[in-house]
Amino acid sequence: MRLSRVGLDAVIGAIDEPAKALAERPDLAATASRLTTRQLAEARAKVPALVLLDVRSLAGRAHGCVADSAHIPLVQLRERADEVDPGRPVVAYCAGGYRSSIAASLLRARGFADVSDLIGGYQGWAADEHLRRAPPASGPLRRPSPGDCRGPSPAPGAAGDRTWAAPYRIRF
Repeated sequence: MRLSRVGLDAVIGAIDEPAKALAERPDLAATASRLTTRQLAEARAKVPALVLLDVRSLAGRAHGCVADSAHIPLVQLRERADEVDPGRPVVAYCAGGYRSSIAASLLRARGFADVSDLIGGYQGWAADEHLRRAPPASGPLRRPSPGDCRGPSPAPGAAGDRTWAAPYRIRF
């Protein structure tokens, strides 16, 4: 996979045998939190401070988004990471799960303690929404509406954004 396709165009190196390198240096590895669509739905119900972060481009977001998600494209995340509160749990998502994994890693490297990414991305979320909703009595299944997903969402912490005092951990 070409990394420039997901916004990484200044890569300075790579590891030839990552499994071997990490086996030799387990202190350099950590377990990353990845949530299924069902786990995200549970977390949204149980964790009021949860920040959903859409890291797709504006064009991707125009196809729909998870309700109440903030929007910072992956290519801008390095410069805009300070717009997200590091004390709140964050779940990053993209179209299919690759860019959100990179975004979650970037946020962890910036000191965010509770970061997960959504397995399957928005495609998985939208598909699972179809399974949870009964089809209309007289017609085909309806696609999730883009609604307010056509443009960038306000940054977390912006006017109108709720803030919470206590940090939460997402554990499944």
